Amino acid sequence: MLIIIPEPLIWNVEDLNNPVVHKTYFGPTPAIDHNNYIIGNNVYMSIIQLD
Repeated sequence: MLIIIPEPLIWNVEDLNNPVVHKTYFGPTPAIDHNNYIIGNNVYMSIIQLD
């Protein structure tokens, strides 16, 4: 069985010619992350947990 651990990457795209990975996050459980939304300075993400 393939186990998928989400690894969202937060990018700094202030300079579109030189995007930089600002932060990564490894989730604690097998899941798929999707539907990311940015509102103000916050990123909201939906996660489907895989059992």
